[in-house]
Amino acid sequence: MTLPTLSINGTHKSELFAAALEAKEKLEEALTALKKTCPNGRDYQYAAPGTFDRALGEHAARTRFLEWIISDMEQLAEHTQ
Repeated sequence: MTLPTLSINGTHKSELFAAALEAKEKLEEALTALKKTCPNGRDYQYAAPGTFDRALGEHAARTRFLEWIISDMEQLAEHTQ
């Protein structure tokens, strides 16, 4: 993540910290909700072979993406403390 250069001419670091922390908390809530949508094999029992595995892979990719963004917000928060 490209972190901002903190200066008196920019956004105050306390504002950046609060925004990063809020975003991180909301994203963690979204991640919790997303995890509840994990594919269940029973919902794919009549699908073509490989469909369930593909759905699991897609879900894992979505989860990793949100985790990556959460990590960015953690870095921003640490940078602006």
